[in-house]
Amino acid sequence: MPNLHIETTRLTWRPVELTDRDRLHNLWIDRHIRRYLFDDRIVSRDWTENEIIKSGESFAKYNFGLWLVFAKQSDNFIGFCGYRVPDESSEPELLYGIKSNYWCQGLGTEVALAASKYAFANLGFQRVIASVDKPNLASVKVLQKIGMKSDRSVCVNGTEILYFVLKQQDLETF
Repeated sequence: MPNLHIETTRLTWRPVELTDRDRLHNLWIDRHIRRYLFDDRIVSRDWTENEIIKSGESFAKYNFGLWLVFAKQSDNFIGFCGYRVPDESSEPELLYGIKSNYWCQGLGTEVALAASKYAFANLGFQRVIASVDKPNLASVKVLQKIGMKSDRSVCVNGTEILYFVLKQQDLETF
């Protein structure tokens, strides 16, 4: 089983736990995060708790789920990252969200790159997929920067969703 605690140059990650419910919920209801992650919907604490439980089940079964991300220097909580399977027939999808006061520092790129490397090295993924609302230009740039290629677009509830794919051989090294 791989080590579920991940470390990058500036960040440390650990799997989310039930004791993190309020911390994660507060991030997810932040207007900057929910705008694209939940189509501006405010999720409940119970919904957040259920997602944490599903993440724990996913870690137990697949060695992936949701991680909380902390700044290594200060141990400040800065966001989350991970993989989830949207439905039974889908492959895992990369998710991440960084608190807005940590934007424009390359941390989203650092998180997405590390999550992709982890998936290839430890989980046997053949590819990493991610989706992003087309207007979320910052996340589009993050995915392109780590080498993801646009795969398709789909209109969902009036919003164009872009799908990106990263194959192991296309992973850019930094």
